[in-house]
Amino acid sequence: MTGTGAISVPKEKIDSVGRVRQFGKFDPRILKLGFIVLVLGGILFRLVEVWRPIDQSTRVSWRECDEGSMARNFWRGDMNILYPQIDWRRDGDGYVESEFPLLPWFIALGYKAFGYHEVLGRMLAAAASLLSLFAFYRLGQKLLPSFQAKCALVFFAYSPVLVDFADNIQPDVFMLLFVILAIYFLVDWIERERSRDLMLCGVFGALAILLKLPAIYIGLVCALVVLEKHGARAFQNPKVWALMLMMVVPPLLWYWHAHRFWKLYGNSLGISNETHWLGMDMLRNPKLFAKFMYHMLRIEFRKVFGIVGLVLAWFGLSRSIHERRIIAYWALAALCFYIVALRTTADDWAIYYHYLSIPPACLLMGWGCSPFELAAPPAGELKSRLAMKNWALGVVSILALGLFVLQSVRAVELPFIEKNTFIDGEYRAAKQFAPQLESDALVVTLGGPCTDDTGRPVASDNPAMLFWMDRKGFSICEQEVSLNAIVLARDRGGKYFAGKPDEELGAELKRNFRLIDQSDSFVLFALR
Repeated sequence: MTGTGAISVPKEKIDSVGRVRQFGKFDPRILKLGFIVLVLGGILFRLVEVWRPIDQSTRVSWRECDEGSMARNFWRGDMNILYPQIDWRRDGDGYVESEFPLLPWFIALGYKAFGYHEVLGRMLAAAASLLSLFAFYRLGQKLLPSFQAKCALVFFAYSPVLVDFADNIQPDVFMLLFVILAIYFLVDWIERERSRDLMLCGVFGALAILLKLPAIYIGLVCALVVLEKHGARAFQNPKVWALMLMMVVPPLLWYWHAHRFWKLYGNSLGISNETHWLGMDMLRNPKLFAKFMYHMLRIEFRKVFGIVGLVLAWFGLSRSIHERRIIAYWALAALCFYIVALRTTADDWAIYYHYLSIPPACLLMGWGCSPFELAAPPAGELKSRLAMKNWALGVVSILALGLFVLQSVRAVELPFIEKNTFIDGEYRAAKQFAPQLESDALVVTLGGPCTDDTGRPVASDNPAMLFWMDRKGFSICEQEVSLNAIVLARDRGGKYFAGKPDEELGAELKRNFRLIDQSDSFVLFALR
């Protein structure tokens, strides 16, 4: 086998008397059955609510509503995948700067075939989640011995973030699948030098970046691996240039095309209308930087590692990690992206951005486990001690596996466990108001904050109310909400106001417009 020490996988070892013994080969039926049961439990955990439509039950309903609105607009209108449209379009056409809309386009294709059933999008996401389990295990088998690969799979199956978002209608789960496949074929290429593997790495890497821009971090993984293998000669290798072009050019073309929608219509899904990146204001203020770093690392600790996982990952890093440096490169690339995009990755709502570090974290945790090895030293008391030590380490690993599963189950926030009460009220109000509105009426709604705590712009448009009412219209961010802003939206075609105004704005609306209906604290006014 050709390749580099960065990813070589020593599956066997010569003992002191020249016999070959396999790592992790002692796999009793009860142990194998335990792994199967655990993984099946993780699968069922991910599928427990796959039947839900796009409703209020997830904490990131706005993401699902954006994907749902694009899918519904594809289905009802032009199926041209290059022109995605959203509902909070004001009085325009609604073309929006977004990631490559492969998911909503496929959902719309399902609507064409089976009718409008929002559960189709959740089924697609769940299918991608299950495929990522299989792809991750195949990759784990390449990078780790058998026992450790199985442990890594269990960690991956019960990762709280992956379970929480396994069936969410958003592109992150598909991005993760393509990232894993890109790394899988990168490993194959390093080992076998086949052009086909390099091409597949480039294709899946490009798809990952197209579906979610943070996947660009795999470029750093590829660069580190290729530089280790070829050194400075890498820049003279046409295959390396081909990999770079395949991975970079399609996303560049798409995001250049999508950016035109932002410039022409002012619509973006958080790409141009939100500040994600580390700024000079943070670098000049160590306390502010430390605050953001603390929140980012806190999310990593709570949602990716936990106490058990952190200990196992430390053991993984300390035991011959030089033989599996690609895992370390992967984790390093994720950390670099988290720091560069610190303004977003430190936010509690952006937990799903931490998808990037979960695969290398699970591989490190798996590598930190010890299999039930049958030691074969010369003989006598030393043999007995080594055998007992190996069995004890195996038992500790199994216990750590169980503790990780328990801590993950406790950290999971599935919809039937935790709901957003504000979103719940918004959903009920939208469903109550919708029958009273004309199908073509433009509605004025309220969005989120215009800026973050540091004064930088954020994506404030809230698609939920408009999506659930199945109407088009306006979304006014918090700091710009006023009676005058609502009147300006009315003058551009807005016919109704639907939202949850504060006490002062609510009083002004009552003085100037006719109240049609209300639900909890949400109100519906006729603006004409």
